Amino acid sequence: MHFTYNTALLIQKLLEADALEAFLADMATFDLLCSENRNIENSLFGTFESGESKHALVMTIVAPFFGSRFSALLVRLEQNRDLAAYPRLARQIRAESARQTGADFAEVASVVPLAGAQLERICAHLGKLSGRRTYATNVVSRDLIGGFVITVNGRRIDLSVRGDLLKMKDAVLRP
Repeated sequence: MHFTYNTALLIQKLLEADALEAFLADMATFDLLCSENRNIENSLFGTFESGESKHALVMTIVAPFFGSRFSALLVRLEQNRDLAAYPRLARQIRAESARQTGADFAEVASVVPLAGAQLERICAHLGKLSGRRTYATNVVSRDLIGGFVITVNGRRIDLSVRGDLLKMKDAVLRP
């Protein structure tokens, strides 16, 4: 990162403006967009694209589809030539949000993108288990056959077909 970003102050300001939920939803949508489309991800975060093409991509294609606060973050990162730092900054934002709100953040890997309602149901179930508000992001994983894998608070919950097959294989081969 070329610049230092004050994630604690960002979260505090978003909470004061009652805008944290929308910001995190935009961040999750953006992350899903990038995980589904490697061309966008490579163009924004890779080293091969020129600054001008990254600027054009952010200003005309990406930023207009998100809320003003999240768009402002993307624009600021682009202006600072720090777009490549977004994945690390996003992790810091989620960690700081969890610290300030007591919420959990889950990553749900699936073969296909999950609809918002599906993620909301997963969050509701995880929230019931933990007793805390849970936010989730969805990443598309080509390593899965079906189902999904949830990572929350460093724990991995494997609800995938691949995981079931590996468990079955271990059970059959166990002496």
